[in-house]
Amino acid sequence: MGNKFLGVSYILLGIPYLGVIGVVLVPIAWVVEGFDKRRRLWIVSGFLGLLAIALAVTGAVQTVAAVYPILTKLSPQMGSLSNLSEQEIMQLMQEIKPYLMSGIVTFVAAALAGLAFFILMLVSLFQAGDLYLSNVIKVGAVLFITLFVFLIAGMGYVIASATYGNAEGLSKAVTYVGVGSLIINFLASFTSGVGFLLSRPAEESP
Repeated sequence: MGNKFLGVSYILLGIPYLGVIGVVLVPIAWVVEGFDKRRRLWIVSGFLGLLAIALAVTGAVQTVAAVYPILTKLSPQMGSLSNLSEQEIMQLMQEIKPYLMSGIVTFVAAALAGLAFFILMLVSLFQAGDLYLSNVIKVGAVLFITLFVFLIAGMGYVIASATYGNAEGLSKAVTYVGVGSLIINFLASFTSGVGFLLSRPAEESP
């Protein structure tokens, strides 16, 4: 039944708003299926995904902790730092610096763990395609690779628009990349999910 769990998780991953649930369920499903099929790579992949999520949440909490002192100072000043003295501003910066630096380091660690998870997930998808005799799962893996390439190219496009274009051009670039990413992610997730739902494990050799 582990392949069904993976199937549902991937389909949720591709649905807007429900994708957050899929982000959590997909690595859990890989861990469950990894233990069930005795695939260490799948287990490691799943735990890396969970680690990335935990680090991202921690980084978000640290960022909020860094921003909160600024908000408390801004509220009585009608949203402006101009009424604060230079000494107060320096003191405020000293207060938020540890949280801000910790947040940055944690987000970088989350990005690295997420990248490692993504790479191992691709390998796991191809292995699962062989195990379940499903080319549909492999097509899903190829679509995820397409998504990664599109995001890299899209980042370059957005940076170029921000550097050489105007605000309207930057807005269009962000919109195109955002919509394109959502579409490709839906296709990749839905294809992988359907592949798992329709698949049956092949007989494994001893």
